[in-house]
Amino acid sequence: MAARLVERLYHIQDNTLVEIRKAWEERGLTGEAVRYEYFSIENAHTYIDQLSSRVYASPNIEDRIKVRTLLGQIYHNALHDRFEEARDALLMSHLSDSLHTMDSTNQVLYNRVLVQIGLAAFRLGLLSECVNILGELCCSPKIKVLLGQGLTRGVVDKEERRRFYPLHMHISLEVLDSVFLISALLVDTPTLLSETDRRNQSLSLKKLRAFIDSTERNYFISSPEQSRDYIYAAYKELVKGRWRTVYATLLQINLWKTISNPEKVKKVLLSRVKESACRCFIINYGIALDTVDFDYLTRTLEFTPEELRSLISRIALFENQNVSLTEEPAGISIQKKEGSTLQRLAFTLSEKATQLVHHNEKLLDSKVGSYGFSEKELQETQTRGGKPKPKSGGPRNLAQQTRKKYANPGRGKTTR
Repeated sequence: MAARLVERLYHIQDNTLVEIRKAWEERGLTGEAVRYEYFSIENAHTYIDQLSSRVYASPNIEDRIKVRTLLGQIYHNALHDRFEEARDALLMSHLSDSLHTMDSTNQVLYNRVLVQIGLAAFRLGLLSECVNILGELCCSPKIKVLLGQGLTRGVVDKEERRRFYPLHMHISLEVLDSVFLISALLVDTPTLLSETDRRNQSLSLKKLRAFIDSTERNYFISSPEQSRDYIYAAYKELVKGRWRTVYATLLQINLWKTISNPEKVKKVLLSRVKESACRCFIINYGIALDTVDFDYLTRTLEFTPEELRSLISRIALFENQNVSLTEEPAGISIQKKEGSTLQRLAFTLSEKATQLVHHNEKLLDSKVGSYGFSEKELQETQTRGGKPKPKSGGPRNLAQQTRKKYANPGRGKTTR
């Protein structure tokens, strides 16, 4: 009985129970009528813990039911943003070691628990943990089947029906995809800009790179309409370090209408957007700048000096970036390092373009400007105060050719 109550309760949020309780009170069903109904529970967290303890202590219950009760308890904790408690319970259970021996229903529930833990990490601003947890599931093409929300075969048999969850328990795949891409955008974009070797990449980085490449292969990219369009538009602005535009673009996604406590999540997301924009700024402009003014970054990113110092210190210690803080003058020193392949090609192209412009100017000067003299000879002639004399055998000046033509109008004509 305790295991069945956990099955009925673990996926329901506390605010939903409050609304159901209000509805019962409006109908007058209070007191003895709902004393034993689980809808009348005021503290579902404590109640589920008590039920789970009964299940674990009973020697007559199968291990499969105990595992399912444990997963339901972890799911409920993750659903209410108790991330550390849910993560530690899942790791201490070592269920991942025996996952291949579980039945299909427990495997599906295990995948759903992972998704809820990842969503809880996103709501708390733990984007790196969110990417690591959701990476394998979100990169799988069979995610609907793994979450018990899709069919593997055309004919639905008994085993298939056991894995399939009802519609009111479905996890929105659009929300899941948006959460994963936003987390990968803010975590992996600096790595994407600085990385030249594509070996040993994380799953989230591969997913982000594939998403960007597939979008850029389109012949026409219209204004954002869907969630993925907004995320791509935010990526283009994040590369340039425009955190205000990135944040405003991400707020237009439909994700915020379905997420719990959206204002708190938006506030945490704003801080993560600023940090990612600072990292992208250092990577993009570090090849051309030696020092960045500390006050300039503080004003631009709207950080306090303590927050910016903490961020730069973390970038220098944990992210293998050659940056350091300088005291006099107050700024951020960026050590030069070899740029990426694209940056090296861009610098080579700019150098060749500069050489081409220089040669064109010299050719133009030889035609109309310096009478065929080199720059050194022209400077020497101007220093002497004399009039430059054209080189022998060189191209004639256009003005000289014009004067000669009109001074001797009959020259060059033949008579019969």
